Amino acid sequence: MIKRVQDNGQHEHVEASPDEAKQARQGWPALYVLLAGIIGAVAALALIFDYFA
Repeated sequence: MIKRVQDNGQHEHVEASPDEAKQARQGWPALYVLLAGIIGAVAALALIFDYFA
């Protein structure tokens, strides 16, 4: 069960079980971030090697 919890009256957060968290996750955002990092690193290395070559 997903529930909203207030810890000290000012901060509010949502608690969910691991199964509920998996169901709420749409797509593969971590995979996209990983791929973007790899592509960015390869592009940066290509620019560095091209600059110093």
